[in-house]
Amino acid sequence: MRSPQKAIFRGPAAQFFYGIIALTLVSFVCFQLKADNATVAFIYLVVIVLLSLMGSYFASAVLIPLAVAALDYFFSPPIFNFNVELPRDIALLIVFPLVSFIVTGLIRRAGRAESELRRAIDTLPALAWSALPDGSVDFINRRWKEIGLSLADLRGSEWINVLHPDERLRVADRWRTAVESGNPYENVEHIRTADGEYRRFLSRAQPVRDELGKIKKWYGAEIDMEDQKRAEDALRESEQRFRDYTASG
Repeated sequence: MRSPQKAIFRGPAAQFFYGIIALTLVSFVCFQLKADNATVAFIYLVVIVLLSLMGSYFASAVLIPLAVAALDYFFSPPIFNFNVELPRDIALLIVFPLVSFIVTGLIRRAGRAESELRRAIDTLPALAWSALPDGSVDFINRRWKEIGLSLADLRGSEWINVLHPDERLRVADRWRTAVESGNPYENVEHIRTADGEYRRFLSRAQPVRDELGKIKKWYGAEIDMEDQKRAEDALRESEQRFRDYTASG
């Protein structure tokens, strides 16, 4: 079994190796193209930021002075000479790690926020989904798997096939009207589950618009009403039997 220390070292070591290759290729191409210092410095910075996103700041921190040295040696006249310019080099040694740290932190934070949002959507007690402005479904949460349906079953307009055959045309027309008008959608629909049973769901959807009022996305949810409806039906039948009994008595 490999030790955790070796596993941790192998990551930064590989990142450093890739960084050396990337800096070498960038230096060679930029030298052939006679790129100016500012352009090369910017490309070096992009490489270092991308390497930081691989997971370790350590390898990037080691590569930064190498990048500054390459900039001095290959691109600062006279070339092939370490023409050290302290103010500029010190600025680069400060700016490179600072920008790398900030950009990497922002990207990772955005990734964590997206992951947390997806987890929250997946744990909603409803079948959540989203659709493009034209009404084509493009996302569903994990709750759909509980009733045996996947995104492949619902993507685009395939969702119509999981509805009860008797109501497909009516639901499709109602959804098309909502999409064309931009009004919120609400309807009770029978959706086929994994066991072939059609259960009643309350379907609701709202459009999200941009600053100009144009619809960017539709977000909706299906709430299972079958047990509630069956209980209501049973209650009505019981009340009706009671009324019939009292009337006959």
